[in-house]
Amino acid sequence: LGSGTRVLTADLRWVPIEDIQVGDQLVAVDEKPPGGAGPARKMRSATVLARQEMYAEAYRVTFDTGESIIGTGEHPFLCKKRSTHDYQWRTILDIQVGDEIRCVTKPWGDTTVEDSWFGGFLDGEGSLRARQSGGADVCVSQVAGAVLEHAASYLKSGNYNFHTEVDNRVPEHSSKFGKRPVYKLVVQRMDDMFQLLGRTQPIRFGGNKWWEGKELPNGKLCAKVVSIKPLLVLKVHNLQTTTGTFIAEGLVSHNTAICRSLSAHRLTTVPGVRVLAGSVDEDKVMELYTRDKTILDNLPWWLKPEIKYDEKGAHIHFGKLSSKVLYQVGSQKSGVGQGRQFDVIHLTECASWP
Repeated sequence: LGSGTRVLTADLRWVPIEDIQVGDQLVAVDEKPPGGAGPARKMRSATVLARQEMYAEAYRVTFDTGESIIGTGEHPFLCKKRSTHDYQWRTILDIQVGDEIRCVTKPWGDTTVEDSWFGGFLDGEGSLRARQSGGADVCVSQVAGAVLEHAASYLKSGNYNFHTEVDNRVPEHSSKFGKRPVYKLVVQRMDDMFQLLGRTQPIRFGGNKWWEGKELPNGKLCAKVVSIKPLLVLKVHNLQTTTGTFIAEGLVSHNTAICRSLSAHRLTTVPGVRVLAGSVDEDKVMELYTRDKTILDNLPWWLKPEIKYDEKGAHIHFGKLSSKVLYQVGSQKSGVGQGRQFDVIHLTECASWP
């Protein structure tokens, strides 16, 4: 993804992708729905395992909101299927105008004085609950008066979805609110909770990963693609996370080709290297091949190796280096990698192999 792309961290800050470091904690989602078809993807936390920078041809994807994101053609996003209501990973090269990309929330701006005030209010009178039955909510409690009115006004002006509950019970023991009814302002929508807690940054909820194991936000949040335009070769950034996913500009984003980049580095710098790249089917194998070609095509001239043989989706042989990469499908009858020795092996989608 392009420089300046904002990534959502686990402490609910938007950090430029070029500033993300190995070991950082991010908000993420399941790469695949648990158990295959049926159960929904869940929200997760992820750790950054690796990062890389490279120069590659990029594209600007613009949405119906007027916002946009820059990425390479091989970068995948979680998109709504064109024929059903399910979702699938689709690269920018495969995305078409009219496609919808799944969102988790919308990026927010700098913290204001009012945000800080509400954050302090949450520290004093707030509560955060992640329900075992699913969902979560953040609440503030207060008796009727100017403070309650100001808090409600803040939520309204920020376009947060909330409702008010009232507790008329007389406390059995003394309470700081006395015997007056206590009102509770409740925010339950996950996208609103990300916004509210990210903007206000209350100290008391620091480190609480309340989204963990929850379904993606309701409301079918999606960004509709209105244009895809090629750009010049730009500096782009790859991340590898423990879940294989992260949130970029509010969009559900997949890992990119960092494993392929590491493989390409060995192939182009060490003579006699044998690499095996395998996946579940021909389409996935072609993705690996395409990523390798993108990396090789964008190497500086002094690092580009001489290619002796190049059979699409099958193998690439580097003449002077005597290195080669083979691409194989997991279902092939001869067995993946059988009868050969390899220095580097990269297998993907292993859970779906026959």
